[in-house]
Amino acid sequence: MGENGENTVVNGEGAQQQPDTTVQQQQTDPTTNATNNTSASGTIAGNGSNGQGTQQQPGTVNYDFAGVEMPEGYELSADEQGRFVDVIKGMKLSNDQARALAKYGTEYASRVVQGVEQLRAQEIAKWGDEAKTALGADLGKVQGLCDTACRKLEAMYPGLNVREALEITGAGNQIAIVRAFAKLGELLGEDPGLAAQNGAQGLNAAQGIAANMYPKTDWSRYK
Repeated sequence: MGENGENTVVNGEGAQQQPDTTVQQQQTDPTTNATNNTSASGTIAGNGSNGQGTQQQPGTVNYDFAGVEMPEGYELSADEQGRFVDVIKGMKLSNDQARALAKYGTEYASRVVQGVEQLRAQEIAKWGDEAKTALGADLGKVQGLCDTACRKLEAMYPGLNVREALEITGAGNQIAIVRAFAKLGELLGEDPGLAAQNGAQGLNAAQGIAANMYPKTDWSRYK
């Protein structure tokens, strides 16, 4: 025991050794504690990795969209995949997140297309209502003449589905087309000789009206 009543450690050579206070300092030094804690579990802000190692750096994810469920009629081509990856660069998305976003994007596009088609159907129905109002009591007679025109044209030009063309484009509800076909049916129904003489002329007139109304439609597909 020393002069101040403190214990001392004596080594094998008889020299006195001061007590080792290193452990005590580490236990009481808050700075050292914080350093040890963060080095064991990661930084406070970056501890979201849950001890699984360093996070993947942006741009190192190999995105794979194979098997992503798409709406009917949709396909995520290689070109579209490349464009999509260009858009999400720097977002640090995982492959699963990118796949989910791609799936949602195509579903959203499908809903947009369906909405446009619904608006188009409503517009065609509106044309029909307006045509019925304009024709009034002559509606039945006009429909009969249009039917005659369609039958005569399809008989003269086998494979020409006039009714399908009118339905697909909605032109069959346009009052201008309705009146043109009614007049054509009247001409073609009067005299077989006149029908043979003026059939092509009447067809060209009807197609000319339709072409002016739908300049972007490829009418060759209906021949």
